[in-house]
Amino acid sequence: MSKYLLDRLSQEKPEWLNFLTFKKNEGENSYHIDVDLIFLSKSFEYCILSSENDELSVFMDHYHTHCYGDNDTMYKQAMDFILDIIKEELVTVSASVSGEKWFYSACIKPNGIEKEIDHIFLERANSKIVIQSYQGNFNRVIYGTGEKR
Repeated sequence: MSKYLLDRLSQEKPEWLNFLTFKKNEGENSYHIDVDLIFLSKSFEYCILSSENDELSVFMDHYHTHCYGDNDTMYKQAMDFILDIIKEELVTVSASVSGEKWFYSACIKPNGIEKEIDHIFLERANSKIVIQSYQGNFNRVIYGTGEKR
């Protein structure tokens, strides 16, 4: 997958190669590629396209997704996902309670944010909810009161 990704990026996104690093796979004598896409974002602390484990995955702050299928399918899924994030057609929603580990994360369309907030507060009314979008237009942090909505 790493060679495939390198070839495709060389053809389609050569400027992304400046943000590429090779990383050794744990317990193996092989490497994978991470492409740091933070240069595209005003909002996330990190955004990485990775070929680790011979699949393509996209990692952002408190959310990640894996792409499945053959190389062409994985590449298309990853690029479509990244484009939807960049265009803010998708936002991430994550939640934690009292500084605990994040117990929830999702990637949704912006018009579903309020429904998602209600769903989280029904589960844990004292949640801290973080909504992030790539350019920051939908960003907000919401603190639950501890009372059910």
